[in-house]
Amino acid sequence: MIKNFDEFKNSLDIEKVISEYIPLKKQGANFIGVCPFHADTKPSLIVSPAKNIYHCFACSAGGDAIKFVMENSKLTFSEACKEIADKTNFNLLFDEKTIKKDYSVLTRAKDAYKAEVFKVRKYLEKRGVSEASIDKFELGFGIELNEESFDNKKAYGLNAMISRLVFPIKNYAGRVIGFGGRTMNANGAKYINSPQSAIFNKSAVLYGFFEARNEINRTKEVIICEGYMDAIMAQQAGLKNTVATLGVALTKEHLALIAKFGANVTLVFDNDSAGISAKHRAIELLVKNKMFDSKILLIDSEQKDIADMVLLGQTNALLNARRVPIIQNFIDDCLANLANLSIEQRAGKVDKVAHFINSIDNNFLKKQYEQYLKDTYNIDGVVLKNKATIVHKPYDAVEVGVIQLMSLSSKNKDYVLEYLDINDFYTTKQAFRDFVNGTNTPALREILVMEIPEINLEHSVIGMFGKKIDKMLLETSQDRSLSQENKIQKILALQKTRKEVRAWQARVR
Repeated sequence: MIKNFDEFKNSLDIEKVISEYIPLKKQGANFIGVCPFHADTKPSLIVSPAKNIYHCFACSAGGDAIKFVMENSKLTFSEACKEIADKTNFNLLFDEKTIKKDYSVLTRAKDAYKAEVFKVRKYLEKRGVSEASIDKFELGFGIELNEESFDNKKAYGLNAMISRLVFPIKNYAGRVIGFGGRTMNANGAKYINSPQSAIFNKSAVLYGFFEARNEINRTKEVIICEGYMDAIMAQQAGLKNTVATLGVALTKEHLALIAKFGANVTLVFDNDSAGISAKHRAIELLVKNKMFDSKILLIDSEQKDIADMVLLGQTNALLNARRVPIIQNFIDDCLANLANLSIEQRAGKVDKVAHFINSIDNNFLKKQYEQYLKDTYNIDGVVLKNKATIVHKPYDAVEVGVIQLMSLSSKNKDYVLEYLDINDFYTTKQAFRDFVNGTNTPALREILVMEIPEINLEHSVIGMFGKKIDKMLLETSQDRSLSQENKIQKILALQKTRKEVRAWQARVR
């Protein structure tokens, strides 16, 4: 039960909540959008901020913000509240009795699954998992649980664990907060997790952290891999400070947990294209959060992941792998086999590295890695600086930045549209039109992902509005259709506005 539910519900702006999931366009006092609940070809969904409801005139779907998220994302009521709260930074307060019950139910389920682990023992032996690891991680097998002892099983996701190898997920204090399940047949997703709850947020939990905590405290290092089996087998092989993400990218919440233990991060993701992409995203997050001491565990093996290495007896290669700084590894990955690429491909790689280097909020490190690029890849620092400040022609950087900031919130969008219109966007006119109309086009997507120097929205809008007034002054002075009296009145009004704009600019500076 959510203790502050009324406060939470009253805080919700339905238009802002729904616009996180579908594009909305203002129409009078309401907003309209394409309904996600049927094969809608034209905007049929009406969102009313005044009434705090949505309604589709085609399929009759309707309700409040929570109902929309439940239906759109196929979530339970509690899950939908949690998802909205995460997006709006609202701190939900749960009843202590509810939380205690959650812990109790999940602990009893863990014990029931653990008692059935013999049903997957052959599979675990085949994967090289030792008896000690089975006991340490309390692995089990999902069975049908008694209805009377386990009420509301759907909310806990217990039915979904039936006939799966079950991995109890614990918080850093050792309490069971959810489960991961691996299918033992060809049916369903290979891996699933328990649903989000008051005690379980898969984006803030690292599997194996409880089992690894003592080694993490001792070494002040957390080794992060991608899967349950990788974490288990790495700890079994001797890397007892290894943990795993739960099928999600590394997040700020993960880093906050690690920071509590004062530990540095070492990444060891799968050796395939998906793993390398995930590693690069993790490196960018670590650099953004100034965790420059983080490392990559560089393993000399053809195997895809840690679990396969340990199974094939390559434990020494794992234990003796060298640790490489994350910034160096990102650069080396991007510029590998550079000589074998076309000129255009090389330019793309250098551009990616330039933007990455430019994102490092540490001048000493920037200079060091500019020198590394010159010494190792014969890429001059001047080239990097030029690349990092280039905005993709023919687009104006301020126009691009304004559209990007408009896309972040309806508040930004309304602010821009109060002062500017399509005629104020000279180089990004099509993308601006597409965004305002809620049309997802290649032109708009190109603008939204473009890397540019950070801008201040108010300062940029004032500047563009000032240009608009200057243009109107010029056009008015040359307009022969106006009488002399009307022309003078209009010019005086525009000059007054321009004076106000300049005063506005001075205040913002």
